[in-house]
Amino acid sequence: MKKEKTKEIIIAGLLAHTTITATAEATGISEATIYRYLRNEEFKKEYDGKRRAMLADNCHRLQANMEKAVNELVAVIDDKGNSTQVRLNAIDMLLRHTYRLTEQVDILDRLEKLEDIAK
Repeated sequence: MKKEKTKEIIIAGLLAHTTITATAEATGISEATIYRYLRNEEFKKEYDGKRRAMLADNCHRLQANMEKAVNELVAVIDDKGNSTQVRLNAIDMLLRHTYRLTEQVDILDRLEKLEDIAK
């Protein structure tokens, strides 16, 4: 039972912190123990699954708020009370992110077509 609790604490720590050292300090579990768990394939699978789930949740949250962010950028661009530099920065940000997002959507479309062909 103690191993299961330790495993849960380590996974939570790894998800919350950027380094093994920070995880060890936050959880009170030694770095050596954390590294030992990370060498275990079953543990790594569970950790990777929870990490992917966390990333997917955060990605969905970002997507859900994308319209709000775009509206705010457009408001900055449209606000003649903002300095020219602030408006140009907002325009540049909007254009750069639009280009990257468009590129990614195009790549995903092409990949989907290739997968359909491969079937």
